[in-house]
Amino acid sequence: MDLSRLAPLLPAKRHGSLTPRTTPTETEIPSRAYPSTSLVMHAQAVVTLQRRACITVIALVLSASPTAHAAQPTTKISRLTAWLEGQPGGSVGPVRFGPSDLGGAGSGCGAFATRDLRVGELLLALPATALLTVGPDDELQSLAELVGDRAALAGTLARELLRGDASPLAAYTACLPRNLEADDEAMHPLWWTTEELAFLRGTSAAREIRALKAEVQSLTRQLTAGVLAGEVATHGEAAVRAAVLDAYVSVLSRSFELTEEFGFPVPSPAAGWGEGTALIPLLDLLQHSGAGASVGYAYETSAEGRTLLIARAKGACAAGTELCLDYGAHPDFVFLTHYAFVPRLGEQLASCYTVLRLDACEAAGASELGMGAPMVREPIEWANEI
Repeated sequence: MDLSRLAPLLPAKRHGSLTPRTTPTETEIPSRAYPSTSLVMHAQAVVTLQRRACITVIALVLSASPTAHAAQPTTKISRLTAWLEGQPGGSVGPVRFGPSDLGGAGSGCGAFATRDLRVGELLLALPATALLTVGPDDELQSLAELVGDRAALAGTLARELLRGDASPLAAYTACLPRNLEADDEAMHPLWWTTEELAFLRGTSAAREIRALKAEVQSLTRQLTAGVLAGEVATHGEAAVRAAVLDAYVSVLSRSFELTEEFGFPVPSPAAGWGEGTALIPLLDLLQHSGAGASVGYAYETSAEGRTLLIARAKGACAAGTELCLDYGAHPDFVFLTHYAFVPRLGEQLASCYTVLRLDACEAAGASELGMGAPMVREPIEWANEI
């Protein structure tokens, strides 16, 4: 087993992605997101004893230095930027894209201000043609009504991935992670091997991954026998299955909810805008900040009368500042299984349980939790289901 594959995820791995959901998965039970202090302490003590035999191995895995999350090559980002600026109303403001500064080495791709920014300064403008959504007339729309927007969008993206350079969104799909690239992008848990997933056994993360895998398998069966049957005939079932899984990873880790519930009523269906889950090029590269977003986005009408999705600076910032979004406050197991990274310990209100992680607390902190011995460099599982 290649243990080094697990190292980049914990604790400071970042992924240029966003899914702003109140409840990020249908399988998550919100009431289980915040265990009591006594339950957490009991869970830790029990698991520490149960896992003592493999502490050395897990410590080596979790304490290894992160390897670089493969930032998209400059040529791909340049091609995507040029493509976006070629769309009616599309534009890219004073923003550059490169390796993120958040979390140090291995933090992935990030967005940076190229000069001092004013409050409300325009950073990105995207027309409906630049977004990937399930169109109102798309045959996958009926699937959305049955299995949800997320699954339907994964089917839409899988179709575009299989089209390759022939896809009208090829400049964007070329920037999305693919498991077949066999690099650090493949660190999303949906791409982990059975042996690697065994490290999560007994945690909420394991339960979540099982549910997500079942969702992908069900979706794949429906798509290969239905909407994507033509692609199966052209590319083969194995290629279609791989494309659906890759697409699902991107939708799960990078999509946005453009719904009225999140303040995004459909601006103009006749102009190609839809309501639901969407993939938004370039905006999905912004990293997560538990301190709050420095970029906001909303529908606006341009001087030419076009409806655009506009991203603006929420506050003034200096040149070189990394621009961020807020993915929401979720348990660590949600960050791991959806976004393929875990925030630093204590960065999130809901942090510090339900996944195997390397604890960086001070010895005094361990005493306060009643553990006695220092927790520094000690792998601990904070689990809900003991």
